[in-house]
Amino acid sequence: MWETLANQADETKQRGGPINLRRQLQSEVYNGRGLISEYISRILSYRDRLAHTPQKLSKDEVIAHILIGLPKTWNTISTIIENQPPETQTLDDVVNTLNSHERKQTTLKQSEQSNAFLGRRQARVGNALKPYQNRRFKGRVNKSFRDRDQDQDQDQDDDSDNELECWYCAKRGHTSRHCQIKRLAMKRHKERERHDTANLATANISDAIVL
Repeated sequence: MWETLANQADETKQRGGPINLRRQLQSEVYNGRGLISEYISRILSYRDRLAHTPQKLSKDEVIAHILIGLPKTWNTISTIIENQPPETQTLDDVVNTLNSHERKQTTLKQSEQSNAFLGRRQARVGNALKPYQNRRFKGRVNKSFRDRDQDQDQDQDDDSDNELECWYCAKRGHTSRHCQIKRLAMKRHKERERHDTANLATANISDAIVL
């Protein structure tokens, strides 16, 4: 540690040392890789190395260098910090604000990645179910066609039935084979025959007893 401080002191004592440090500070930027705290630590290291030189940095200069080196994706939070009153703004407030913004961005990115993963998973499941859905749809279509064909056949049967005429009752829509009136008449005829046969048998029995 003491060796590091000694090297920094020697660097600042060299002719043009503080100016070179200032130039190096101008090239420090945060490209979004790594933590924002690491970038801020690099800026603060320049402040500490220039603290005892004529080129020392004020609080506002440190904040300005931190904000200037941020990427465009951080423009919103940078503008918010810049619009805060300088007299009440502290370096700790700026650092805490940037760290909080980084945590929110990390959480948002993780949420987007999770949603993208779920979307891809649902797409894979949907693609896997397509053959079964197509079969079900095809089955429903085939069933609808079968039902339609059956309805058409029924309509044709109805039309052909309307062209038929029964010779027994002289009505249209059926033949004598399916005539209800004919069936009823034949049923009654058979009942009369059974009744007559039973009466004849009774009469014969009575005659035999008398003889």
